[in-house]
Amino acid sequence: MPAIVHPWRESLPRFVVTLVLLAIGMPSLGLAEVTIVEGQGDQEGLATFKLTVTPAAEPTPALKYRFTVPELEIKPGNAAPFYYRSLISLQYLSRGLQKKYGDDWSEYASLPTDQFSVDLVREMVGGLSQSSAMDALHEAVRRERCDWDWQIRQMRGIKLAEFPLPEVQAARDWSRQLALAARLQIVEGDYEAAIHTLMLDYEYAQDLARVPFFVNGLVAIAKAGILNQQVIYLIGSPNSPNLYWALSELPQPFADMRETVRSEMAIGLRIFPMLQDAETAEHSSQEWDRLLAEAVRTLKTHVKSWGNSGTGFYTGEELLRLLDEDFASVAYPAAKQRLLDAGMEAGRVEPMAVGQVLLIDAAREYRRLADESEKWWYAPYPAAHRRMEEAEEESLDLGSQAGFGQAVVYGLLPALRAARMAQIRLEWQMNALRVVEAVRMHAAETGRLPQTLDEISVVPVPLNPIIAQPYAYRLEGQTAVLELPFSDGMPGVAWRFEIQLAGEAAQDAAKQ
Repeated sequence: MPAIVHPWRESLPRFVVTLVLLAIGMPSLGLAEVTIVEGQGDQEGLATFKLTVTPAAEPTPALKYRFTVPELEIKPGNAAPFYYRSLISLQYLSRGLQKKYGDDWSEYASLPTDQFSVDLVREMVGGLSQSSAMDALHEAVRRERCDWDWQIRQMRGIKLAEFPLPEVQAARDWSRQLALAARLQIVEGDYEAAIHTLMLDYEYAQDLARVPFFVNGLVAIAKAGILNQQVIYLIGSPNSPNLYWALSELPQPFADMRETVRSEMAIGLRIFPMLQDAETAEHSSQEWDRLLAEAVRTLKTHVKSWGNSGTGFYTGEELLRLLDEDFASVAYPAAKQRLLDAGMEAGRVEPMAVGQVLLIDAAREYRRLADESEKWWYAPYPAAHRRMEEAEEESLDLGSQAGFGQAVVYGLLPALRAARMAQIRLEWQMNALRVVEAVRMHAAETGRLPQTLDEISVVPVPLNPIIAQPYAYRLEGQTAVLELPFSDGMPGVAWRFEIQLAGEAAQDAAKQ
């Protein structure tokens, strides 16, 4: 197998990858191509896509090409059993590819053309099209609903936080298989087949995101990112169809995680049900203290299971130090004072057991901190992202005033800001692809690239969702530059499209 460099892996050093996508036997206005430059100078994380494109008008009919299943093809029934059947069959195909072509077999989808062997990749994906895995996937994406039936809302206890999701991780295999198949179809010039192949995984990703676990939504976003790579290759292929409306039909946000937010922000109350009725329950002092001790043990066991991975912020050592043998006595004064400051009468607080004070305070603090983080999810991103960061910093503050509520928030609540950033980053990039297609549509109508995005009237030009303003765009000679800069606020990620017209279209534009 030839050495492979992958232009989408942020951890790799700077390099240049040239992808010349040829349509076999297809007449063209000139050679279309995609050159990807990863990192320039000190701008690590910047991906520059140099596209030489053919102008492309709106298809006729407008939705001739879709990344969703047409309405008349939708069937009654549940998709989930068919997804499971497809995964069972797919694992054998993936193992065979790994055994024969090595662990990096899926990276063939991003090989430069001079390393891309059509015959070899045909051999690699040949078993997929006729497989029972593909048959099951076709059935799955056409079902009218997808119910994974995991009964998440009925789960209680720490097992909810540790619920295994092997089928979610296995879903990534489908993206690798389908990306490879789509890349072959693009190189061969079979664009309709490539669009159909990509549609299968766009639909799969959306069904995956319907489960209220953040990991489902994040895997769905990752799958869409892999598919978007192939869309860029397709846009840079000669005489490729315009995909503006196909991309516009996809949901925005692609992975809607509102229900996930609601579910996951209540996870502490499901795992520690004593917090739900802490203010009304009647227990002996000994029972209150036992409930607290049991809850602390449960949380410590969960934190220890992190190993070195932690929550994404810390390793958990700070939390374990907080939850030491003296936790109750250390946390009691601050918890008691918070109840008094909130208006609870001293005559009620003073007789309470230490465990009761800490659990009532925990229920209040958990809900306060959780709500403070959750509420900003529902605000527009430009106004919300800084406030989400502030709420996150407060919830992660395990200072001397921290009680059990703060400990539960730290140990169990998801990183909402990171999830929201992943969601908006995908929309930021997908909207940019729609802008590129709007530029191609304008070029087909006028014979030239637009000087500004305001010149484009044939379709609405999507806004940059991070700043709720137009994307940065300029025309430099015969090159249109569309920028998604670091200043937009996506850590370590920036994109730039440098777009030129191919062949005769470029010559005609130069004469104008």
